[in-house]
Amino acid sequence: MRWRVLFVGGACFVIVFLFFCVFKFWVVGNNKIVEDVDDLDEYFLGMKNYRASCVVSVVSNKNENTYRLSQVQQDGVLVQEVVDADTGDGVVIECDGNKVTVRNTALSLEKVFDMYGEMFNSSMGLDAFIEDYVADSRREVREENGYFIVSVRAKNSQNRYSKSKVLYFNRESNSIEKIVVKDINNNDLVIIEYISLEIL
Repeated sequence: MRWRVLFVGGACFVIVFLFFCVFKFWVVGNNKIVEDVDDLDEYFLGMKNYRASCVVSVVSNKNENTYRLSQVQQDGVLVQEVVDADTGDGVVIECDGNKVTVRNTALSLEKVFDMYGEMFNSSMGLDAFIEDYVADSRREVREENGYFIVSVRAKNSQNRYSKSKVLYFNRESNSIEKIVVKDINNNDLVIIEYISLEIL
């Protein structure tokens, strides 16, 4: 009887261990090693679902505001939570096709907007950068100081002053480090620094 319990316990451990190994080592993207530009293409094009945590700095003529941002893109639904770094108050924005839901976490308010999916296209989504990357036939990729630096023209932006986006992919850590959105004068408008990025 005791041997059966040990056998079942050992079998359960082996199954859980194998499940972990399959997820960790065979889920596309989490362990994808990007060695050259072709690998970078495959990395971006394979990134359909992700979870990211980042710090966003929005630069204007007069000041700079910093926010914490968490994003989850899964199965066509994008959820962004923007939290003010000073107050901790936040707004959750969820886009599911043409429906946009906005929730204020401090005031427990919620508003649903139908037929506003296009208004949700923002420069802050990694998915927006990937759309611009795919759409821009004249994108530039260069290697510099241990980074792949990818420059694309910003087509997926509601801001008419937003001209381009630059992504910094750290080759040593094999991850996206930041995205900088530039204006028509090549000044920084938005700086998105990734704390963590997990491909789901």
